[in-house]
Amino acid sequence: MDFDVSTSKRAGEKLKNKKVKENGVAARQSDGLRDLMEFTTSVVEIVQDGLIAVDEERRILFFNKAAQKILEYDQDRVIGEHISKIFKEEEMEAILATGYRAGEARIARETEVSRSDGEKISIGYSTTVFTDEEGTSRGHIITFRDLTEINRMQEEILRMDRLASLGEISSGIAHEIRNPLAAIKTTAQAMDCLLYTS
Repeated sequence: MDFDVSTSKRAGEKLKNKKVKENGVAARQSDGLRDLMEFTTSVVEIVQDGLIAVDEERRILFFNKAAQKILEYDQDRVIGEHISKIFKEEEMEAILATGYRAGEARIARETEVSRSDGEKISIGYSTTVFTDEEGTSRGHIITFRDLTEINRMQEEILRMDRLASLGEISSGIAHEIRNPLAAIKTTAQAMDCLLYTS
């Protein structure tokens, strides 16, 4: 019996040591997962592009600081809300249009949306479907950037180009008018000289 008790004690200690090791591994994995989540959140929060994640029912799961700044909606008030709280129906349909598969993105689209104060802004956006491990669609991720200032600058450049073209046309017209006038002036001066000398 002595043999059975000591063997049993050793087996018990081995099992206990194994559980301690497993708990240590699980704790390290849990810490690693927590660190990875904190890192991912930090990266997503620091980017200058707005990022919104919505589930299949179009409820907002994530709304980063850039999205808050661009759209002027308070992050705490929109999490869990339907995306229609932010985007009007036609805006939402344009952004979340279906017809593409998981892993594909609708890239470099542009639309006009309303901020919380009603001001219209232009945004450039990309949308993709996010999935779980089985490949089942769980919602959409929308990244976007405010293009309002860029569009204003482009309009200003076009206006300046038009003014420059108008200046060139005016210069050409003035030149075309001056040439005949110079000939008329020369002829008039020559006639004046002939009249007064004769």
